[in-house]
Parts: sequence; structure tokens; C-alpha cells
Amino acid sequence: MLFHDRRNAGILLANKISQLTLDKSNTIVIALPRGGVPVGYEVAKKLQVPLDIILVKKIGAPSFPELAVGAVSEDNEIYYNEDLIERLGYETSDLKPFKDHALKELQKSSASLRREYPSIPLLGKDIILVDDGIATGATMEVVIHLLKKKKVGKIIVASPVSSQEAMTQLGSQVDMIEVIMVPPALSSIGEWYEDFTQTETEDVIDLLSEFSSLQAHQTNINSEEVVIRDSSISLTGDINTTDKIKSWIIFAHGSGSSHKSVRNINVALELTKAGHGTLLFDLLTMDEDAYSNRFNIPLLSKRLVMATRWLMKSKYYLEGTPIAFFGASTGAAAALEAAAKMTDENIVYSVISRGGRPDMVDKKILSSIYIPTLLIVGGEDFEVIELNKLAAESLPNCRLSIVPGATHLFEEPGALAEVTKLAIEWFDGHVPSKTYRPLHHH
Repeated sequence: MLFHDRRNAGILLANKISQLTLDKSNTIVIALPRGGVPVGYEVAKKLQVPLDIILVKKIGAPSFPELAVGAVSEDNEIYYNEDLIERLGYETSDLKPFKDHALKELQKSSASLRREYPSIPLLGKDIILVDDGIATGATMEVVIHLLKKKKVGKIIVASPVSSQEAMTQLGSQVDMIEVIMVPPALSSIGEWYEDFTQTETEDVIDLLSEFSSLQAHQTNINSEEVVIRDSSISLTGDINTTDKIKSWIIFAHGSGSSHKSVRNINVALELTKAGHGTLLFDLLTMDEDAYSNRFNIPLLSKRLVMATRWLMKSKYYLEGTPIAFFGASTGAAAALEAAAKMTDENIVYSVISRGGRPDMVDKKILSSIYIPTLLIVGGEDFEVIELNKLAAESLPNCRLSIVPGATHLFEEPGALAEVTKLAIEWFDGHVPSKTYRPLHHH
């Protein structure tokens, strides 16, 4: 039997795993990029549990780069196969340049993957670890060691095809192994697939993004694409709602980021799950999205005011529901300026800035903004911390929150989850009326 491709293998594997007794509320599917992701996608989809990836890079032996003597993970966890290193006659210290090289390579792929898709905290979670095939089991073994260091719960290894040796070797290290085929001889994984085209980084990002919107539908979130029209322009956006809404949060992204950014979508969906309607839209049209306009704060804030007015007249809005802004990068300056323009009407109840540039707003305007403002900055984003401290001196009702270890884009594992948690707590704590408002379409 041959699998047609990885998605087909994933569906068959998902059917097998769905027969197991699992605590789905505490289970995460972790796929090994890149080939394991299409397989893991189908498993997570069938089980309706979260999907994540784990990025590891093997450390090759100095004389045989193909032979893994250890590995590094994206959060700098290092694992060495001490027995093998000793058998080859090396000291761990001999491997430093090879470890550094592996780490550098890993950071490159991590930058593009994690920019849009922050990692899920794994402490105490049961893990289903998925790949498209297991030949020697060396990579899988390394990942198992790294997961155990993270103090996860049960580990189930799952793969469409595996060699008998790998099954035996991994069997003692995990709680369970689920495999569809164990051929008597396995020379390459590709021979068990009709189509074994390489999975590219772009494919991984697309699958993770597709999975995000899939999860939204599973939690009764209604997502719709909208067009925000003014007399002269049309801007595209997305609206997310649930049955009950306690406030609306309008996102203003920074330079060069669009309403399709998976990072922003993930934060918005978590806020919607917490009971806030969210509107993400592009502040500039395609034609206007020139580098210079991305720093045109008066133009960006005008667009945010326009989108707020549009929302209030739309079928999605129930009279009197409070509104807040969530701004990132230069979008945070636009959010503050727009809030200042609408002060008299008492519409906007709060602003959050993530890695924002509130310093780009005139001090006089900042000092007129009395609504509660939260400035979130990454602990490693030194220049932006100073700029935020400066702006905070002018803001009358402001808190600065620093996320340890995070850089400007909050790409580090767990950083965006921390931003989301801070945002939910802040908005929940400042919504003027604690009552949920049922959503009527009028």
C-alpha cells in the first residue's frame, strides 16, 4: 500500500489515532517541520486539538556531518548524545562550532515561521508527536528528549510509516507509538508515497494559517471579510464575533503588516474567544502602501476614525457597545491620535500599544488622552523601551508592561501568548460596562 501524499497519510493516521482514549482538552499535536506538518494538520483537525511545530536542528559529528551527535531547539535547549560522542572519541567542547552553526541555521528558519505563528506553551500538556515517516528515529529521539525537558505530560509518537528498528528504539522512551505501516525493510520514506514533493517553508506557514482560521470556526467564532467604504476609498478587513460581545477592539497594524498577518489574527481570535468583537483592516489601500505613508500618522489615524465610524453604522454594532484600539508599531501612534480625536464623544475606552511608537505622537496630544493606555514592549527591544518610557511621561493614565526576553516582533516562544494574556486582562479590566451585549444583526 502506498500513501497518495502527506495529507492523505495524515487522514489515515488521524482515523487510527481518533480510536484512542485521549484527554483532548489537554492534548496538542506537534508536527516536525517541514514534512510532518501536512500529516500533523490532518491529525489535529480530526481530533479538534491545537497544532504546533517544534523546530530542531541536528548537530552533526565533525567527521560525519550527516550523523547527529546532538541537536538544538529554537529556545536554545541543547541535547547531546553523550555515549555516541564518547564512542567517536570527541569531547562535548569539540562540538561548539557545529552547535553554533546549527543554532544559526535554526534561527533563520525560526524567524520566518515564528513571525506569524507563536509557539504554544507545553508544560504539562499531552503531546502527539507527528512526522511523515521514521527511518532511523534519531531526530524523533532528540525531540523526545527536548519535550521531556519541557516537562510535558504523555508523549505519543505517530507516523504513517516507520522502520522496525526505530519502533523498538523509541518504544521504551514514550507512552505509545501509533504507526500505520512497518515494512520489513525501509530504505527511504519517499518510496511509501506516490507524491513525496518537498514541503516548503511557505507551505508550512499556509497550513498553520489555515489551521488558525479552522480553529476559529470550531469555537463558534463568526469571521467575515468586510469592505470599509468612504466616499473616496475602500479598505478590506476581517470581522470576528461570537454570540455575546462586551466590547469591540479595532486593530491598527504597523508599517508593512496587513490584516492577514497570522500574528494579528491569532491575538484577535483569542480576544474574540474572551468576548470581544474584533475588526482587523488595512489602514492603507494597495496603491497607498508606500514606505513613506506607513509613517504618515495623521493619515493612519484618520483611517482609524473612519473605520470606527463605519463599524458603528454597520449591522455588526449594537448601540452603546464600548470600543477600544489595539495598535502595533506605527499603528499604535495612529490609535492614540485617533483616540484623542474622539475624546469628546467618549467612544473609545482604552488603547493598547504592542511594540508601538507612541513617541511619534505630539506630546500635547498625548497629554490630552485620559483613557487607560497599556504600552507593551519586548524586554530585548531596548530602543523602543526608551521611546515608550518617554511617551509614558506625557500620558496621564498609562502603564508600561515589559515582556522579558521578547524582541520587537515578539517572535520568541511564548512571547505573543504573553501579549495576548496581558491584552485580555487589560481590556476585561477596563470595559466600562461589565454586561455582555447580545449581538443582533439589525
